[in-house]
Amino acid sequence: MELTYNVKNKFLTVGGIALSAIAVLLLAQLVFADSTGSLLPSSDGTYLQWTPKTGTTHYTMVDEATCNGITDYNSTNTVGNRDSYGVSIASIPNGSTITAIEITPCASRNKPGGSSATMNVFYRFSGVDSADAGNYALTGTTPTQLAATTFSGLSLVKGSVSTLQIGAVLSAGTKGARLSRIAVVVTYTSLAAPSILGATNVSSSQNDLSWTDNSSNEDGFKVESSLNNQFGPFSQIATTSANAVSYSNTGLTADQIYYYRVRAFNSGGNSGYTNTAYAITATVVPSDPSNLTATASSSSAVLNWAQSSTNEEGFKVERGTDGVNFTEIATKGINATNHVDPGLASGTYYYRVRSFNVIGNSGYSNTASTTIP
Repeated sequence: MELTYNVKNKFLTVGGIALSAIAVLLLAQLVFADSTGSLLPSSDGTYLQWTPKTGTTHYTMVDEATCNGITDYNSTNTVGNRDSYGVSIASIPNGSTITAIEITPCASRNKPGGSSATMNVFYRFSGVDSADAGNYALTGTTPTQLAATTFSGLSLVKGSVSTLQIGAVLSAGTKGARLSRIAVVVTYTSLAAPSILGATNVSSSQNDLSWTDNSSNEDGFKVESSLNNQFGPFSQIATTSANAVSYSNTGLTADQIYYYRVRAFNSGGNSGYTNTAYAITATVVPSDPSNLTATASSSSAVLNWAQSSTNEEGFKVERGTDGVNFTEIATKGINATNHVDPGLASGTYYYRVRSFNVIGNSGYSNTASTTIP
């Protein structure tokens, strides 16, 4: 696959469409919160102190899409009794920070008559209970949809083994509680990938990197490098602190191409990667390309050559019609070994190729020719 690169900013794309730098920078300043849909219980939780209307499984009594009143429910008459239910949060990316948990119950008293019944809801994240909240004054004995209770201002980092339970507790009164449905909406901020990675060579042994920090919840950034291969393998060479936007890679070998990518991390996981950027520790011009061949294909000439340098920034392709005078017709990227020259009229064409970097141009390859019939 041929590399597409930006010479001025030293960043790469492969078969992609790049936004303008201004547009990406504007977007990078915004931190967006996401919310799940309404999540229903999918398993029994830690607390199983209420009584299912039928059977012994608790969560199936409260997992309906809409409140179904007295069709099924869990109930208790004992103050202090709790019931909790596991909720899948697999849709929330690892590394995200949960900022709000909104629990909506469908509930009523369990017994008719005077006196009172007060119910609260709670969540349990990775084994730790929240405070009880909601203070619902229950009425009637047919569960009805109640107002949502939102636990806001949270900072819960979701990782690969994080768990969430939601539940209810009878807090006070003599008339008990029935819970016919309970659901939750989780609001979170994803661990956003950094962007606009650039790499600049500053000496034969040092490349400087810079990027845009798009997240508000990272613990730092992981910097990875690959030597002379844009596709890797990449190895982690450094971690930075939170809010870092640059790194200096020192102790490098002269006349090599170093490829870089960066991602954010926190206790919950890693973000996606930046674009891949490169810098060349060039001290001499690159080696000459060799073994140039030219083959006619309809009205096109197909060129192939061999490259053996580790410090070229690209290749310049030249064409002539007499084998003496040449004009540059194309510039190719790093590691390019071919070019198609289309739309040619009948005749014989001569080609030569040379590589280049910031130091200068290499010598030319051999001259190759082909005839378009």
